[in-house]
Formats: sequence, C-alpha cells, structure tokens
Amino acid sequence: MFFSHLPLGQKLELSPNHVHIWSKNLKSPPSEIEELSKILSSDEIDRANKFYFERDKNRFIIARGTLRKILSCYLNIEPKKLQFTYSERGKPYLPDTSILFNLSHSQDLALYAITTVNLIGIDLEYIRPMNDAEALAKRFFTSQEYK
Repeated sequence: MFFSHLPLGQKLELSPNHVHIWSKNLKSPPSEIEELSKILSSDEIDRANKFYFERDKNRFIIARGTLRKILSCYLNIEPKKLQFTYSERGKPYLPDTSILFNLSHSQDLALYAITTVNLIGIDLEYIRPMNDAEALAKRFFTSQEYK
C-alpha cells in the first residue's frame, strides 16, 4: 500500500497487487477550485451546479478534479481527456484501462484508492462528537446493555 501526498503531474507506475491511497484536503483556495473546474467534463459541471451550498459544490469540484489529476498520472493522459463511464449505482469507472479506483469523502477530506488488480473500495466518515450519548444510551438500550 502506498499513501501519498506527493505533488501531481508526474508519471506514476502501479505494481501488481499494490494499492495506492491518496488524500486531499477539500478546503482549497478559489484559484485551485477554478483550476480544477476547468478539467471537469460538462456532466460533472452540471452535477456540481446542482449543489445548494457553495461549500458542497466546491468540495465536489475539488474531489472530482483531484481524481482526474491522480488518474492522469497513471494513464499518461491529460485530466480533461479522461472519459468516465458510470455504473448502475452512479460510480465512475474508466473502461478499457487496467486502472480501478474508488473515492470517498466526508467533510473536508477525500481519500482515493487506486489499483490494477480487483475492484476496490475505500470509506471515510466524519465522527462527530456526541454530547448526549449517555442520554441516548439510557433511553434506547436495555438495562443489560446500559450497564
């Protein structure tokens, strides 16, 4: 497994049976959001524009634009030229390549998993503090569970 914060733009190789994990902070300056929006497809721009909150729109642009930049390093193709196909569940994939990937994001962080061997998944969840955990436990747990 390879976890990277490396700068993008260089040709990357993926050895058999390896998984590369990338992370991206989704808080970015307006200049980066503008740059990344230029490499999205028209359907990705349409999807971004459907978000009600600007924050969510920007997170989508950053996450999807970064995905394009990462994949372009493995495929040696310009990020804008990548053409995704979508599964029945709406998951993007790249037909006719050996690259398999998955993306997960929560709050201000995105994770990307890249491999060539099997379908892959990655998951990320924001854990919010629960100030009322004791009251919830008392209300919903059996007396045995509450102990």
